[in-house]
Amino acid sequence: AFTAVAADATAWWWNPGGLAAGPFLNGLIEFARPNTSTSESVRGISVAYPALGFTYYRLPLRQIRISASTESSAINRQDDEAALRIYGATVGQSIGSHLVVGTTFKVLHADDTNVAFDVGVMTSFGPVRAGLTMHDLNEPSFGSGPTEFTLDRTARLGVALTSGKRAAIGSATLSFDADLTTTHDPLFGDDRRIALGGEAWTKGNRAGLRGGVNWNRAADQGAEIS
Repeated sequence: AFTAVAADATAWWWNPGGLAAGPFLNGLIEFARPNTSTSESVRGISVAYPALGFTYYRLPLRQIRISASTESSAINRQDDEAALRIYGATVGQSIGSHLVVGTTFKVLHADDTNVAFDVGVMTSFGPVRAGLTMHDLNEPSFGSGPTEFTLDRTARLGVALTSGKRAAIGSATLSFDADLTTTHDPLFGDDRRIALGGEAWTKGNRAGLRGGVNWNRAADQGAEIS
């Protein structure tokens, strides 16, 4: 539940509009293996400061919910070491004292190369923040024939309540996210999630604790805790 919280180098994905509220300079390196039975992995690097951010990510196609031209093509792509590579640049612009609009321009490569755009809006009034993110506005397609697939346009809304810096523990945030669109995938099924998250930091932000839970409203899959 990070749509109304993101204010660091992860804002390129969660909400480009959050970039303007981040620290002067920050970055991250990410490595994850969602399915340990395979050699596939997520790899990425992002750097940002309040006006501009750059990112590179490699995502296994089996971890991405996409619309394929046929069910068989969706299954076949699971057997490959295919990956989607993302090269992105994010910019944000403040409008008044309470609103920021940001966009991420992405060059995407998987079988062939295409471009896509994400747009995010972030607003804040005292301890309350709200955000809206729309991914892949132009719905880019890749491949042709039975291997063709498309990244669907998606939208996600988030609201967060923060204690500010005066709390005894340092700071705390409670956030809620909800998908406004349903993603359809022949292999994974429908996906439309709501999420609840929270984090707390000690004074000086020396240590923090973050966690969350989410549900797929489009399928009876129960809750997932992270």
